[in-house]
Amino acid sequence: MKKLATWISKTSQQFRSKFNLGEQSQDSLPNQVSGQTASGSTNQRWDVVKETLGKLTRTILRPIERFKTKNSTPQQIEDRPVGIIERFNQKFLKLPQPFARFLKPIIITISLVAAYAVLGFYIVPAILKSKIPSIIQEETGRKASIAKIEFNPFTLFASIQGLKIQEKNGKPFVGFDAFNAKINTFQSIKQLALVIDEIALNKPTVHLAKQKDGKFNFEDMVKAKKKEEPKKPDDGKLFPLNIVKLSIKEGQLLWNDQHFAKPVSEELSPINLNVSNLSTEAKAKAKLEFNLALKSGGKLDWKGDFGINPVFSEGGIKFDKVQLEKVLALALSETAAFDLKGNEQFNVDYKVGFDKKNLNVTIKKSRFELQDFQFADKSTNKTLLKTPTFAVEIDCVATLAENNMDVAINKVKFESRDLQFSNQIHGQLGVVVPTFAHETDIKVTKTKEGLKIVANKAKLNIKNFGLNQGKIEAKIPDIALETSYQLGIIGNALDLTVTQGKFDLHDLQVSEKGEPKTLIKIPAFGLNGIAVNLKNQEIVVDSVTGKDAEFQAWLNKDGVINYQTLFADSKAEEENKDIATAKTVDFTEGTSGTATTPAKPKKDWLIKVNNVALDNFGLNFEDKSLKKPVIMTAKPINLKLSNYVNKPDTKLPFQLDIGVNKTGSIKLKGDTVISPLAAKIDVVVKNIDLETFQPYVDKFARLDILDGKFNVDGHLVVLQPPEKPMDVKFKGNTSIADLLTRDQILNKDFIKWDNLTLKDLDVDLLANRYSAAVLLIEKPYAKVTIRKDKTINFSDIMIADKGATDKPAKSAKPTKSVRVAHHKTKQSDKPIFKLDKVKIVDGSSDFADLSLIMPFAAQIKSLDGGANGISSEQKSTIKVDLKGNAYDLAPVDIKGEISPYLGNYNVELKFDGMPMPLITPYMVQFAGYKIEKGKLTLGLKYQVEKGQLSASNSILIDQLELGGQVDNPNAVSLPLELAIALLKDSDGKIKLDVPLTGSLEDPKFSVGGIIVDALVNVLTKIVTSPFTAIASLVGSDEDLSNIGFAPGKEVLDAKEMSKLDGVAKALKEKPVLNLEIKGAAFEEQDWPILREEALFDQLKKTKAEQLSEEAGKKVRAEYVELSEDDYNDLLADAFIKQFPTIGKKSLLGTPKLINSDTEDFYKVAKQKMSEIIQPDPKRLKDLASERSQAIAKYIVQKGGVPNERVFILDSALDPKRDGKNIVSSLSLKTN
Repeated sequence: MKKLATWISKTSQQFRSKFNLGEQSQDSLPNQVSGQTASGSTNQRWDVVKETLGKLTRTILRPIERFKTKNSTPQQIEDRPVGIIERFNQKFLKLPQPFARFLKPIIITISLVAAYAVLGFYIVPAILKSKIPSIIQEETGRKASIAKIEFNPFTLFASIQGLKIQEKNGKPFVGFDAFNAKINTFQSIKQLALVIDEIALNKPTVHLAKQKDGKFNFEDMVKAKKKEEPKKPDDGKLFPLNIVKLSIKEGQLLWNDQHFAKPVSEELSPINLNVSNLSTEAKAKAKLEFNLALKSGGKLDWKGDFGINPVFSEGGIKFDKVQLEKVLALALSETAAFDLKGNEQFNVDYKVGFDKKNLNVTIKKSRFELQDFQFADKSTNKTLLKTPTFAVEIDCVATLAENNMDVAINKVKFESRDLQFSNQIHGQLGVVVPTFAHETDIKVTKTKEGLKIVANKAKLNIKNFGLNQGKIEAKIPDIALETSYQLGIIGNALDLTVTQGKFDLHDLQVSEKGEPKTLIKIPAFGLNGIAVNLKNQEIVVDSVTGKDAEFQAWLNKDGVINYQTLFADSKAEEENKDIATAKTVDFTEGTSGTATTPAKPKKDWLIKVNNVALDNFGLNFEDKSLKKPVIMTAKPINLKLSNYVNKPDTKLPFQLDIGVNKTGSIKLKGDTVISPLAAKIDVVVKNIDLETFQPYVDKFARLDILDGKFNVDGHLVVLQPPEKPMDVKFKGNTSIADLLTRDQILNKDFIKWDNLTLKDLDVDLLANRYSAAVLLIEKPYAKVTIRKDKTINFSDIMIADKGATDKPAKSAKPTKSVRVAHHKTKQSDKPIFKLDKVKIVDGSSDFADLSLIMPFAAQIKSLDGGANGISSEQKSTIKVDLKGNAYDLAPVDIKGEISPYLGNYNVELKFDGMPMPLITPYMVQFAGYKIEKGKLTLGLKYQVEKGQLSASNSILIDQLELGGQVDNPNAVSLPLELAIALLKDSDGKIKLDVPLTGSLEDPKFSVGGIIVDALVNVLTKIVTSPFTAIASLVGSDEDLSNIGFAPGKEVLDAKEMSKLDGVAKALKEKPVLNLEIKGAAFEEQDWPILREEALFDQLKKTKAEQLSEEAGKKVRAEYVELSEDDYNDLLADAFIKQFPTIGKKSLLGTPKLINSDTEDFYKVAKQKMSEIIQPDPKRLKDLASERSQAIAKYIVQKGGVPNERVFILDSALDPKRDGKNIVSSLSLKTN
């Protein structure tokens, strides 16, 4: 601008010099000037102007004339312009001398005014119009143009029209339609200040852009600043200025960002500004109206008053319907990792002013609101936050000084409707808050020392809170938080103090999505007296209360608690891990391989909870992993806890009462220490109903628990020393009362008692030591059954592990090896236990042994006694002494000694004179027969020493007679008459002397010369395998029930004849027995032999047909005899006819194979022809019949058995058999 002013000055001087020399006359001026001068020359105005200009001219020229006359020569005086004017008057005007003396000042004045007018109206605008664009281009490097410049030198009105400045590429950069300014001279003189009637800017346009290289389109216009000169001291006075009206109309700001891949643009239009009565006078107040609109949506309205001396402003600002999506695109565009959607609205009434050196701010009725707001993750395009309305209202008064600040926020209020949060990974809307409100008052003070924020009665209210995340649906109708807090920032230290905090939650309900059942229901839960001190790192809660909460839990079929699947998402967890890893930032710089100085350990927070009271809580638990779900209820649950502090060694008194399944209860009372863990607890458990746990028993046993109550009364001590194993100790009593169980297989009582008590129980888990004084069992009952395979019915009750082996011999070896390995372990690893005494009072039992020849059963009553010396000592011996009665008739006596660790047993069991008709029901159930007569005496002795079994079992059945047969479809189908016939001696007694030696798999016993395997073979084996007994009689160990033959043959060999001799001998000794013979043939083994005969018969048939044709009469095949040549010729013809591709005859008629010269033709032909012959059932059936006839003939003719005792049964083809032997079977029946 200095250059512009210098240029204008020089140009004006040059122009005036040229004009005075006459280079440009008055006539050469534009007609517009003459027109303007003429238009204003009326008679009335002329008189006024003449008088005014005359005075002004005289005043101005008088000293000049005096000076010139005094210093001029007479010739100069003669030649001066005044003389010219006088001559002009004398020649043309001829005015009288009194008037002629005014002519000169008038003309000079008019000339000066005219020159001023021409300069102002034409010359200056023309000069500025031509030079301003070049100066702008010189300064900025941008082309510029001006359509028109106007200036009224009399009214001081200036106007610049059509200014345009271009960018380097020729596009519009800055411009406006018109800029007008008018100075009020009169008011300026009157007010002794610069008074501007109007400053107006019409339709300004600015185009701002960020180029692809990241630079702005105006950066090249900014030149380096020169070194600023030192500022002169400011006296603090403002230049006197008054602007009556300041305006911007229909302004336009264009923004374009080419820096990103997708260009972003915005337009602010129209921009309007109206300011009235702007003044630098003290306490002057100006009116302000400012508004603009965004093309993408949104308006800004600002109305109010403001002043400059002092600076103040008061009014209202409204920002409405601003699209957040567009704002984000303009501000961050592609750099933002999120997307925003919605509209923003902002209203505020404010007052700002300076008071000496303080800035005072008052905000009333301020409201910031987001409408239809959405916050989304750009990478996943998932909505994370969503709300139709979110608003913040603030009323505050603030005083700001250089180093101090006081802010009093009378009201801070947050409101939201239908606020929804979502999971960052999966994007499913998770949290719904229909109504959210937060209100508080805050006082902020800033001094040299730091910042201090105090809030009293901060209130947060959330209505109808909802959570919908994954599988979870939660509803909380009412959440309330009320507190006061103080926040201070002193230097780099942050100090936060919270007092009088209160948190209340009402009617919380949590359920699984899509399920009607409520999983968690908490009617009331609260925290009272919350206090937080950040500086001291303390959190204090005066009380925690909860009431009437209900929890629904279950174990699903996979063995997982429902809350695990409800709250945990493996996929989400993995993705969260990835995100956590990706977002981990290392703030260290220049790290190297050397070790860094470890950080100072942080001070732990101190947490105090004075009281915890949870009343009437309830838990309903269902175990769905079982075939039959278990339902258990724990209610009420009452917990009282006091003086919790997270300091080491702090005692925490507590009391926990739990009701279990209506009848039971658990009470725990004592003190506990959280760190290190320690507890001393009195435990009382009463009447826990065992029937509830039936489905758990079903997993391991076929047993119904019909009744039973579990009780515990004792003292529990738990210690967890640092870096040491946990120590758990218990002393007290435990019992199970009124136990009643039932066998699910037989549907009969299995084990029961009135009471089982373990007294003076002492348990030390760390030492692995257990002891008790007495195990008292009152009125116990047990049903014990030994089955045929010598296993006890307990194995039926217990459900075996599928992976367990069924062979006891194989299982015994690893057990022994484990025992050896166990001896090598440390003594402390072994369980140490001791039970001084087991006492049984009035016991009873149902005992049965089905492993004997005849099933045995007895009811044992009045069983008294017990055992002593049960201990973990390796040499300990348990002494057993029990006595009772069977059916109140037969005494029962059980005595013995057991050394479990040495593996030694010596046990005797005696039954004497048991009437067998009393056990008829068991015989009926077993075999379908009643017992008419008989008496049983049984003595069992078992001794095991050093792993060797030595036992003697003597059984005597006297005068056994079967009664009538009972129809029982479940009875075993056994020929008891046959068994009795085999076992009964001549005196009618059955004696079984069963010595057992070695292992249980190798026992032997004898009955009148019959030796059977005593432990493995039982009565069922005897009656189903009678030939085993027959073999014993004749001294043979062979299977006499099957007679073998060669394939395709019916002839007995010597070995089979010897077996038939034994059978015949046994039949002679047992005249009540008859023999049945069933012949058999087997296609797989017999037909390969029989089909050669079948091939021979076919060739004979073919020969018979040939002979019949030659003789003219029919010849029967059975009368045809074939020579070897006849056989070969017929075989060759049949083979070549059947297989023309394999065989043929030569020219000489010799048969041969087509593709082989080495193989024998007749061998191949015989093989091929035999293979195509189908088995003949009749031929096989005949073979089977011939075999049964051969056996019968031998038994009758050679064995001497009467023919009426030998029966031939219908023969069989391919009957079931063991192995591949060709046998015909024998069976025995009673006559």
